[in-house]
Amino acid sequence: MQSQKKIFQQTLTHAINLHKQNQFDQAEHIYKQLITNFPNEGDPFHLLGTIYHQRNRHIVAIELIKKAIKLKPKQAQFYNNLGNAFRESGAAKEAEKAFRKALKFNPKLVSAMNNLGGSVMIAGNTTSAIRIFQKTLALNTQFYPARHNLGNAYFENGENEKAITCYQHVLKTHPKHTKSARNLAESKKFTSEDEDFQLLKQLSEDASFSGADKANVLFAYAKALDDLKHHKKSFQTYIQANKTHRSTYAFSIETVANELQMVRDTISPAFFASLLKASSNCEAPVFIVGMPRSGTSLVEQILASHPKVFGAGELDFMPKSNFYMIGNKGERDFRSAFSSEGDTLVEALGSDYSRQLKELPTKRSVITDKTTHNFVYAGLLQLMLPDAKIIHCTRSPKDTCLSIFKKFFVDHQAFAYDLKELGQYYNLYLDHMAYWKSLLGDQLHEVKYENMISNQKQETETLLKFCNLDWQDACLDFHKTKRSVRTASTDQVRRPIYTSSLETWRTYEAELAPLTSMLSKSSK
Repeated sequence: MQSQKKIFQQTLTHAINLHKQNQFDQAEHIYKQLITNFPNEGDPFHLLGTIYHQRNRHIVAIELIKKAIKLKPKQAQFYNNLGNAFRESGAAKEAEKAFRKALKFNPKLVSAMNNLGGSVMIAGNTTSAIRIFQKTLALNTQFYPARHNLGNAYFENGENEKAITCYQHVLKTHPKHTKSARNLAESKKFTSEDEDFQLLKQLSEDASFSGADKANVLFAYAKALDDLKHHKKSFQTYIQANKTHRSTYAFSIETVANELQMVRDTISPAFFASLLKASSNCEAPVFIVGMPRSGTSLVEQILASHPKVFGAGELDFMPKSNFYMIGNKGERDFRSAFSSEGDTLVEALGSDYSRQLKELPTKRSVITDKTTHNFVYAGLLQLMLPDAKIIHCTRSPKDTCLSIFKKFFVDHQAFAYDLKELGQYYNLYLDHMAYWKSLLGDQLHEVKYENMISNQKQETETLLKFCNLDWQDACLDFHKTKRSVRTASTDQVRRPIYTSSLETWRTYEAELAPLTSMLSKSSK
């Protein structure tokens, strides 16, 4: 008769093999059986946690992996995967701690060191991240994810040539790592059909790619074509890229419309008036909101060029608060949260945001939060943090939407990959911001991209005055400011004001018909 230990090991091995083959349901069933039959073994808890992590159920994953660690407290890989789950749930600090703990138990675990570098980079310290990625590669020169991430860190730091070299190196050794192809195209301005162009063309024609990989190579090739002004072929490739990516997930514009309506119904004029305060003791940021590609990165770069301002980029504070504090981890909707807690919840949200703001690595007195999606909560932000400044960036609807359609967003922008849905979403955004304007009035400062391009000095003066900042010449020379920029507009903010981004939609007027037909239906 087999020993219990042998039975456990054989069964676990079978489940792991199923797991590796992406047969998650079968593997999950066996892991759960093992947990029931062998409750003191840590591996089934850990592996079941990784399945939940792969299914984007990160909170459950965290709890399971924590149980595994209690049973086997010195397993580096347990801490590494705990860090992965924390990172995906938005708990960046907890993720960094977990990765450091993993390295404490195994200093040569390159995946944990690479993950640590990623966490440090997300926190805004690209210089430290670069050192960590270099150290990872010193341990294992063949660990290409670290070289890819090193390229990302260089790109965020404005060191494009070094970034390009990293991506080229990855693609030579691992041409199937399609993220490097996409990032190579983003970090480079193509001026000829060079070796990189030919590689991207070849990858775009590779029939073995599907899903995310196919989308990555198509976006890369479309960008290269666009640089070379092969506009017709470029746009056809963008359509393929967007269609490919759009097929990988479910999305309902009706759901978005209902969610936005619920926010407006909840933060009603009466609710807003009853809770609005003149000031508070909470530390408050400058919020920069709007659609992606509407000039938010430009505005933040201008402000971050001021010696009193720290450009924090896209902070995840409000998305986390919406999930944990408002949504109670998915247990309640927006309306029910405020109907039951009201002013108590508003105050708690403000205090929690302010607490996180104070933990950022800066001593500057003004901090910007450029999370564009915060437009959803603009009225609530004013209630939470009465001393906050809210800047709304706008740009020509057609130029904005075209620019969105030509980008692959690392942060999930589900509305972005279908021209009709993009137009519908833009209309919803316009209606939503019109409502906030009716409540906030002059508390909501609008910066129109086209005005900033044509009259930079006057617009900058008005912007600084709204933020209670004195004039600094450095704000005109924003492109000279050295800072890490984590955004789809990383390269653009390192150049002076330019006019080539105006009226770009006219080049693709016929192809944009599905978009423009939707935009023309807007009530605005």
